[in-house]
Amino acid sequence: MCGIAGFSLKTDEDINARKLGSALLTQIVTRGAHATGMAFVTGKPEKRIIKNYKSNVNAFKFVEQYINKLPVDSKTGIFHTRYATLGSPLINLNNHPIRVGSVVGVHNGHVSNHQELFSKYTSFARKAQVDSEAIFSMLASYKTSESKPTDLLGLVQGGAAVAWLDTRTGVDLHLARCCSSPLAVGQTAEGSFIFASTQVLLGRAVKDAGVKLDWIEEIPEWSYIKVRRGRLVEYTDIVRYESDSVLSEEDTLALELAGADHGDELEESNWRSVDMWTDGWSK
Repeated sequence: MCGIAGFSLKTDEDINARKLGSALLTQIVTRGAHATGMAFVTGKPEKRIIKNYKSNVNAFKFVEQYINKLPVDSKTGIFHTRYATLGSPLINLNNHPIRVGSVVGVHNGHVSNHQELFSKYTSFARKAQVDSEAIFSMLASYKTSESKPTDLLGLVQGGAAVAWLDTRTGVDLHLARCCSSPLAVGQTAEGSFIFASTQVLLGRAVKDAGVKLDWIEEIPEWSYIKVRRGRLVEYTDIVRYESDSVLSEEDTLALELAGADHGDELEESNWRSVDMWTDGWSK
């Protein structure tokens, strides 16, 4: 069990990102205290970069040592508190956020088929010991112009609530809940988007940060959403593959999976109607 959290803030809403990040971390620490990390988007539009900080300390010590690295006016960030299972937290590569290529991400859960995913569906060499790396290696391997995250995430077996940033998609925040691992999201009346592992932890964190959410809900399993500056720009069901129908070794790498006709795709969800999202809906 680990804790994940983050935000995608509306450009003109005055929220202190450093205070919010600190509040999120010191709430999700209850889900893991072996290591802590954060990543955020910074830089000018023509040259976005993702800065990543992590250490094998609990969230309270991390806040003391690193939270000042997070700009108070940051608009997109993700956070993680780790309960270590596979991979020692003394090796920082095993801690989150995990960077693979253009992708930096956090994961709560376990990936029971991580070795298979690495051997078949990624174009990056494995660097860490943790199973979570397989997810971000897959996501970094696909070509954004040819495929979608939902073509890949259904391959994950085990439990997964995932959040990631990708330099190829600018300031966008990506979130996915594949199965079992919880993931709660909320939005302010002005349109800023904040998430955490559970509704209780999210509610406590925003209260600590002095931020009021208009609503809080849990994302359904097998769902993917993309958020830009607080605005929902995509909500899609994840293409789910049964354990006995995972793509064969002869199939192409994940980066070539666009349009794959394998497994059973879930019916379109009705999780939140368009008019329930602040600032509307945009494809």
